[in-house]
Formats: sequence, C-alpha cells, structure tokens
Amino acid sequence: MKVDATAVLVNYFADAHHLVDVNARQPAAAMVEEIVLQWLVELFGLPRSTGMGFVTGGQMANTTCIAAARQAVLARVGWDVAAKGLSSAPRVAVIVSDETHVTVYGALRLLGLGDSSAVAVGCDGEGRILADALRDELRNNAGAPTIVCAQVGNVNTGSFDPLASIAQLVREHENGWLHVDGAFGLWAAASPRYRQHLAGLDGADSWATDAHKWLNVPYDSGLAFVRDRAAHRAAMARTAAYLQRSSTDRDNYEWTPEFSRRARGFAVYAALCSLGRAGIAELVERCCDHARLFAELLTAAPGVRVVNEVVLNQVLVRFERPRGNPRGQRRLDPRSHRARAARGDLLALWHRVARPRTDAHLGVQLEHHDGGCPALGRGDPLRAPARMSSRLDRARLQPTSRIS
Repeated sequence: MKVDATAVLVNYFADAHHLVDVNARQPAAAMVEEIVLQWLVELFGLPRSTGMGFVTGGQMANTTCIAAARQAVLARVGWDVAAKGLSSAPRVAVIVSDETHVTVYGALRLLGLGDSSAVAVGCDGEGRILADALRDELRNNAGAPTIVCAQVGNVNTGSFDPLASIAQLVREHENGWLHVDGAFGLWAAASPRYRQHLAGLDGADSWATDAHKWLNVPYDSGLAFVRDRAAHRAAMARTAAYLQRSSTDRDNYEWTPEFSRRARGFAVYAALCSLGRAGIAELVERCCDHARLFAELLTAAPGVRVVNEVVLNQVLVRFERPRGNPRGQRRLDPRSHRARAARGDLLALWHRVARPRTDAHLGVQLEHHDGGCPALGRGDPLRAPARMSSRLDRARLQPTSRIS
C-alpha cells in the first residue's frame, strides 16, 4: 500500500509530540478536525449541517452512524435510548441488502440490536439493492422506527446502490433513517467523472468512510458523518465533573465512541492540503483507469471473462473450468457469495494481480470452477503475464498534482 508521504510525516509529528484528541483544551486538534469536516463536507457534497467524528475505521464509522440513527428514530417515538437502554424499547427495524458489508452487522451487535433485527432485501446481479424490494419491506414496517443501510462501492463489484430512489423511499416512511456505507466508494464524489454514481447522496442521514483507503493516510483513520448533529452528540457524548466542556469550540470526544485517542485529524488535514481537490480526483480516476485496463487485458485472454460492470476500481474475473488440475497448481478456498450467486460450484480467491506501483487499492477477484488454477504466466500460477505488467507500467500517470 502506498501511503501519502505528507500525511506520514505529519502523523509522525503528532505522535512524537504526544498530541491527543480529547476536547477543546487541545485547540489545535479540535481546530484541525473542524477544518477537515468543512473540507470533506464540501468535497463529498454533504449537507452543510453535517457533523463528523474521527474513528478507527469502517467498523466504528458504521457503528457511530447507526448509534446516531438508533438514537434519532427511537427519540421520535418518545424513547431516549441513551438514558433507558433497549430492554423495553420499541422495536427498531433495520433493512439491509444481500450485499451489505459485514461491518454493518458488527455494528448491530455492538449496539444491542443484533443480527436478527436486520432484514436483507434482494439485489441485482451487480449487488445493487432493488428499490422495489426495499419499498415492499418499508411497507411491512409502516410506522416503525426504521434504519435503512445502503452502500456505495460494493466490495466485490464496485457498484453503487441507487441512492436517489432509496432516499425518496426512506423520506416517505413515517420514521426512517438512511445510512450509507461508503468506506471506499464515497471518495468517488471527488471525481467529476464518477460522482454521477452518487446521485442522491445528500439525501441520506449518515455516511461512513475510511481515509486510510483511497486517501492513503496511515492506519487507522475512519470517518463518521451524521446530518443530525444533535442525534450524533446524544449518542456519543459523555460528561464528567473534571471535563470542562466548551460552549463555543469543538470537543472531539463528543462525536466518537472513544474517549481519548490520538489526533487523527492531522494526517487527513495534511493529505488534503497536499493533494487538493484536483489531486484527489486524479487519484481516484487513475486507479479506476487501471481497473478498466485490467478488464481489457483479462477479457482478451483465452478462457477468461470479466463478470461485473467495471464502474469503479473492482474487476471481477471468471476463469473457465480447466481440464484437470495440473500438478503443483493450487486449489482455491470456497468463499464468496458472488461466486455462489454466479454459479453454485464456483470457488473464489482474492489476489492482487500485477498491482500498479503507484496505486494502493486495485482489487481483482478471481472466481473459479472447482479445480486447479490456470496459470497466468510461468512460475507462480497466479502471477500476471509480463505483457500485462509492462503495459500497466507504461499506462501509469504522473504522480498526483499538489494543489493548495
């Protein structure tokens, strides 16, 4: 993984000087987070009222956002979950899809809702939630506090849920909340070429993403955005006599599950300053260009078929059944719901194939019939052909521009 050098240096400085991130008594950390919030709200096209918390990654970003959602939808029916808990609370319906990321289920467990609170509705062949199926499930929960979880940047196909249609359906529900898991795909909003996939994004109520993915800042750096700052703070804030809460400045601990943590905002601030809006767009677009190049080269190879629409940076590849299992070639582990959906006897394995040297997050999924792995080149059966590597090298763009 290539990490942004400026972010690394600033991160090292923050750690070396033991900069922590608790409240407004550390004004530099508070100020930096407020600036990053303003910049990212503008970059992603989110409502101006949106609040944000820095967390460890996608798991805690989803947890923070769904905690705010739980607080809000129960408050609308007169129940303060922060004060009363869930033991006698009204039922909260959670609607997910067949392709919802596992961290959403992790959030439901951590928040006391549990897996059984979630109803998964169907998706199309690219993993996009079916709006008609969602409409039917919302009708089944008419009047109930309901949280709908959509996603942008499907982990297998890179696809985007139809946010405009979903947001309209949730608005029509009497007591609904729309959360968007955008751990990777939310950064597509920075690109003029790809932001059309996120139409309707501003109609959601909360958004989760990772800065240590496409922005390439050091681990760990997740971001939880919530439109309703009051619900966000009610779900996360704690008070104590020794804490001098500011009446005017940001207290960072009020927006995250963590009470004390390192000052994550500095590395993100440095990366945004280093890249600028144009640099982030170029970073996204270059990685997606490489994905399309992978698809082009793999499609031209015999016995290979690209089985997804390459809309972002994910390429899903199917290798036809080989004749036998040549000695020394590896068998693949049976995982991947995408494989089972495509054909019941498929097996799957994630592998990095000729990863471009300047990009960190180009995923290629190899889907297999039961049997050996056909060699892509001599030696390691999963090594890419030399012609693919050389063409990728030739296709590399110049390093991202630095725009203040």
